[in-house]
Amino acid sequence: MLNVVTGSLHADLEPILAEDLQRFKADDPFAPILIIVPSALLRQRLVWFLCVERGMALLNVQILTFHHLALRLVEEHLGASLTVRPPYFLREWFHLMLRDYARTVPLWKPISEMPRAWAALWATCKDLKDAMVDARTALEAAESLGWTQTTKAVLHLYQRVMEEKQTAKLFDHEDLTVLALEPSQNSLFLAQHRQVIYYGFYDLTQVQLDLFHRLARQYPCTLYFPLLLDHPACVFAQQFFDRYIRGAVTGSYRVIAPTPSPLHKVFARQEQDAQQPAADPQDTLSSPVAPVVTIVSVSGIEDEVASIAKQIIRWVEAHHLQFHEIGVVGRSLSGYETILPRVFSQHGIPFTSTMSLPLSAFPVGKAAVQALELRLSGFRRDRVLDLLSSPAVSLAQLCPELARPRPDVWDLATRRLGIVKGWMEWERIPAMLHQKDAFSRELETDHLKSVADAEQLAGLWTAVSTLRERLEQFPACTSWGEFVDLTAAFLSWLFGLDLSGYEQCGGQAEGYSYGGGDELGGMSKQDRFTLGDVLLQQLNALRDFPQGELLSFADFVAAFHRLMEEPAIPVQSREACESGVQVLDAMAARGVPFRALILIGLTEHVFPRYLQEDPFLKDTVRRALECDLGYKVPEKLAGAEEEKLLFFWLVNAAREWLTLLFQRTDQQLEPQVPSLYVDEVRRALPAVEEVTVPRPLLQKYQQHVPFFSDDLLTPREHAVRSALLRQPLDGWERSDTVRDQLLERGIPCLHAHEHQGPYLGPYDGMAGFLESWWQAAWERGFTPTAVERYARCPFQYFVHYVLGLKPLPEPETVMELGPDAVGTLLHDLLRVCFMALREHGYFSDASTTSVDLDELLNTVARPHLQKWGQAVPVGYAFVWTLKQQQILETLRHVLQEELAELGKGQWTPVLFEESMAGSCVLSTPHGPQVVPLQGRVDRVDRSSGAYRIIDYKYLTKSEAPSVHQILRDVMRGQRLQPPWYWALAPSVLSKIAHMPGGGATTPPDLECAGVWFHIVTSPSPASSRGCLVMEHVSPEQWTAQLRETVERTVWALLEQIRSGRFFIFPGSYCKGCSLRAICRKTHAPSLRRVRLDQHHTRLHRDLRKATPESSPDPEGSRMSKTPSR
Repeated sequence: MLNVVTGSLHADLEPILAEDLQRFKADDPFAPILIIVPSALLRQRLVWFLCVERGMALLNVQILTFHHLALRLVEEHLGASLTVRPPYFLREWFHLMLRDYARTVPLWKPISEMPRAWAALWATCKDLKDAMVDARTALEAAESLGWTQTTKAVLHLYQRVMEEKQTAKLFDHEDLTVLALEPSQNSLFLAQHRQVIYYGFYDLTQVQLDLFHRLARQYPCTLYFPLLLDHPACVFAQQFFDRYIRGAVTGSYRVIAPTPSPLHKVFARQEQDAQQPAADPQDTLSSPVAPVVTIVSVSGIEDEVASIAKQIIRWVEAHHLQFHEIGVVGRSLSGYETILPRVFSQHGIPFTSTMSLPLSAFPVGKAAVQALELRLSGFRRDRVLDLLSSPAVSLAQLCPELARPRPDVWDLATRRLGIVKGWMEWERIPAMLHQKDAFSRELETDHLKSVADAEQLAGLWTAVSTLRERLEQFPACTSWGEFVDLTAAFLSWLFGLDLSGYEQCGGQAEGYSYGGGDELGGMSKQDRFTLGDVLLQQLNALRDFPQGELLSFADFVAAFHRLMEEPAIPVQSREACESGVQVLDAMAARGVPFRALILIGLTEHVFPRYLQEDPFLKDTVRRALECDLGYKVPEKLAGAEEEKLLFFWLVNAAREWLTLLFQRTDQQLEPQVPSLYVDEVRRALPAVEEVTVPRPLLQKYQQHVPFFSDDLLTPREHAVRSALLRQPLDGWERSDTVRDQLLERGIPCLHAHEHQGPYLGPYDGMAGFLESWWQAAWERGFTPTAVERYARCPFQYFVHYVLGLKPLPEPETVMELGPDAVGTLLHDLLRVCFMALREHGYFSDASTTSVDLDELLNTVARPHLQKWGQAVPVGYAFVWTLKQQQILETLRHVLQEELAELGKGQWTPVLFEESMAGSCVLSTPHGPQVVPLQGRVDRVDRSSGAYRIIDYKYLTKSEAPSVHQILRDVMRGQRLQPPWYWALAPSVLSKIAHMPGGGATTPPDLECAGVWFHIVTSPSPASSRGCLVMEHVSPEQWTAQLRETVERTVWALLEQIRSGRFFIFPGSYCKGCSLRAICRKTHAPSLRRVRLDQHHTRLHRDLRKATPESSPDPEGSRMSKTPSR
């Protein structure tokens, strides 16, 4: 016999249930009662309500969920429990079956190769399975109703799935209910209960519905069904009630008049005001106080969660609520798994939740996937370094000889070595260890020598080669079981775990949860062992897949990766137990009331969720299966009414306070559309309070936003507010932490950064005289490149030469050689080609008038290119092949032009890529000054009575600069090689004199014929080779007036360097500057001071305008001989 009670879910059904329980037990307190509820949370709620709030003993009262009822009936019938497979296992099993089925039905082959597609197809088959659809009957209906071929294919596939599943004896939670149908009619367990009570559901699957009907016919049964008759929000529940419940009622049917509440007006039509049918006055309960409703608009998920935390703190401190009386509910909690625990931890809020994190969110799971994928990715450098830097990896297993492994050093060394991926590139490490001198100038930098010491590089090579040896033990194809054993052994070794008994592991992992803090970024040794046990336990589940069929290593790694993405670690504060804030998704929160409730994520397509038809089984087919064949297959688009019902019961679950939050923009400031449900609450409750939380932090503190008042701020937020308002902490806000000490020193710095005066200050790069650095720089000598960099931007000079910072190479981002690399490569190729010609006597033998360029390129240049490609990242192989051909064609053309030009002037190359050091006397306002210089000369040619200096340049543009432009750049300090080379003339003569045969002409007899700029331009669209342009700066052009002006300019630049003036000086070069991330060009006050300070920046301003016809006036930058700060 079935009795039915309908009413409001929270305010009415709970008290009626308590009264009926007392009535059932009035004559016999030990009368057995069974209460069946949809979820574990609702079961927990009923226990709390009946025991704590109503003080009932619940003697011989059992409260079971749907799943536990089915499990109890199956165990009673079979005498043993069945193995229930998790959703992941059945989804992967379906994938294997679909791949096999696709061999005979090609329609499914593309679907079987797309993980999201076959997962959606499995969801369709599961809908049919849960509805207990008979495949043969459905196929007959498909023929008679003219369904599409795709629908028929889905039904055939479903038939195959059910056959294979029955053969393999695989069961999920719904299958337990199917097995419980037959024993439910003669169950001794059910027969002993005086009353069977169903409570709280408003929809059932076909399986659960069949079990409910059998119990209602066989045993005294009462259903407490949440329903407000004729209310627009309850259309979904009323349709279910009318179709499947009303006709089965054989006993009493009571309608509890709803307790008046303003929130019942939500979704109600204006003309009805949510009125209910008249009911017995004794069934009407007293009306509670209407809750206080607040609508909050935020920008981004961080502000949303922060507002939640502060609202909770306010309720607890001002209104004395207990944490467990507060609920935070969202339609989906996806995206909150890491942010909410962190923010709640900062505010000291304990919580329990239905959220879970996958193992891939933790270092253990991430490192496990990275390690297995190394073999498939060709040992990509970034992935190898990510793995070796993981806190989960035991480096003692990989490189036991290193006392202190340095992954940061390994990263820098592999970047400089140009390793991207592939074992051939990794073999550059032992090659470098076995040779003292690296191959190219790119590898000969001091930076590399400082980090790539032999011990650390040897340890890196040991670690990488050991990883490779271990991964090579995995066969290309084998069974699931063997892959599981090999993976378990490999990961246990990698993480330093104990492998013994991993098949039964999980004892340590039980009860582990993520509660915020820093567990995701780092982990203790105990956490590594615990999470490692969870990983091995999940891995062991793969052993139950069919063992007869072989699978590839790539397929196993893909399945393992999907396994690591499955939720496995519950998210809750470890001290919460059952006394924390309840953070629930909307489905889990059904039937759970709260004193204070916060609804989050109220944006369109989130709540209500985005609805779309099943692409494999349209709603028309689903409707036909339900209406014509009697199988309850839910329609997808009908979920809109369920969304409305969910929201209605949630807002009515709040007893005293209700807060609705929506994001007007996301974290990236993309606009978001608020949920239409927010507008519905505004319509139903015109007097609702609305709060807008501004996005800028400064406005939060200045506008006195309720959620960001001083008494609700955390210590970190107090420090941030103090920094933004430029107010030091005082009183109770102060502490002895490093953060507060940093703040105390930082606020004066911020004031200095932001002052609006027309002069540069100490935080604008005016560092003052740096004595020790200047002394070292003076002893080394100044290069033209360094002084050019200072003339272009003093801040660039400061970063590169004073701080010694250089941008990290990113080998993975190299698609092809850039212009700088091509220029360096052409320098090297020209050097080795000319040296080869000299060694073969081309320049010394007058009878040699021609050279075989093809042979020269094949024997000298091409091997050099191949070595270069093995030493530095060159991008894609095909592009590199094309680039080599282009470089060789350009080199051929340049050599032809060079040799022809050498033959005309009887010049003979004698020096190549020579470092020079010397000094020169500069004319300065304070008299002659001796300045040490150094530089590298690309090439020196000599003739019978003169020598010349060749400087190679590679330009990406096809138009080379003229002599006038070169002299203009000399005047502006942008091209200082000519004056530097003339100043280094004694050093050049000394080098020539010490060459074999150089003494035939004494150094004083040689005169400098000038500086030649041999400019190689990039290939034009009409030609695959570049062209060579020769520009000559002769001694006649280097006039005394020009030389004096340049000398005074260089001295003024050196004086500014000595004085420590390293301010920013923006220009067109800023677009390609590698220091944009640390430059203050975008800081308005700093840029304003640079523009207004005419005294310190006068030299650089004048240099920008200098031409050979006019000279800059360095007087504005004169310094006294006594260095000043």
